[in-house]
Amino acid sequence: MTSSSITGLTSTSSSAINSAIDITWDTVGHVIGVAAWEAPGAMTSSFGRLRHLPMYLRAIGLRNLPATMLASRVYGEHRPQTLHWYLADIAVDPRFAGRGIGSELLQHRLGSIDEEHVAAHLEATTPGSRRLYKRFGFTDQARLGLVANGYPYAMYRPATQPTISATVQ
Repeated sequence: MTSSSITGLTSTSSSAINSAIDITWDTVGHVIGVAAWEAPGAMTSSFGRLRHLPMYLRAIGLRNLPATMLASRVYGEHRPQTLHWYLADIAVDPRFAGRGIGSELLQHRLGSIDEEHVAAHLEATTPGSRRLYKRFGFTDQARLGLVANGYPYAMYRPATQPTISATVQ
């Protein structure tokens, strides 16, 4: 990290909810970046989404529910059928934008994903996030067109192949 105001990154994984949360914070302990990942095979069922409806309504409000449900359906339709990690959300405190926090969060989790030799999937919601994800090996899979400018884009990063060491005699 180039900024001295960044102290670290921590990861929390839960097999009970099939997820990983990566958090980075500043020198006084304030969270400045978070990435939430769903583990392979952890797609939320319709029942699971219905069970969380009251929480969603409090977070987004009744007025935004139809657009949120549409986006959720479109995102789900473009998820790969193969096992993959899914970046459900990534956020950086605007005061720390442009300091590499998003890159640090991505690099951290993608390193673990590469060790597992599993693919990754996400949606880029802005031109800036799309450029960032491309730098990490994601490619466009579909233009979802939920907004006038064509965004978001479904993006995919294939699994790394295990290296095979051979001894030449």
